[in-house]
Amino acid sequence: MTVSPTSFTYNIDPVASSVRFAIRHFMIAWSRGEFSEVNGTVTWNEAVPTETRVTAVINSDSITTGHAQRDEHVKSPDILDTAKYPVIKFASTSAHMGLNDNILVEGDLTFHGITKRVELTVHETSSEVKDPWGNLRVGATATGTIKRSDFGVHFNSTLENGGLVLSDDVELTLDLQLIRKAE
Repeated sequence: MTVSPTSFTYNIDPVASSVRFAIRHFMIAWSRGEFSEVNGTVTWNEAVPTETRVTAVINSDSITTGHAQRDEHVKSPDILDTAKYPVIKFASTSAHMGLNDNILVEGDLTFHGITKRVELTVHETSSEVKDPWGNLRVGATATGTIKRSDFGVHFNSTLENGGLVLSDDVELTLDLQLIRKAE
């Protein structure tokens, strides 16, 4: 696909961006956390959103859940195995318009050594603004759901009532600030 001359490539601002997740714990409440180190690029054309292209790399060791002991367990071979799989990668393969003017971005997610096709829904994009340093910025929020088991993450225990400690579904939210240099 040829990218339109009105498309711009932005760098993901690693300081102002995050990838958050939520997973059911004991099937009664949500446990949340985030990866604080995400880098990559987004090619965006406001006039032709289907030309959107995304490449993102997440440092898996940058995970935080707000509890040090839980963070260490999540980083262990039981779940993320961050020593063996230090990065999580996403590379878009296509984009199309969804309901309510949302953009659906499909791509390959490589997580825990396994690559699977996933779909992210871009719910919000801002207009471009100039920051105090002369850069042009755009904000975007995207969501999606993955199954841990699709990526070989099977750690779990059965509860007395037959439920599980962790759900298979993991909800993702990407809050990104994107920067391009002013011309």
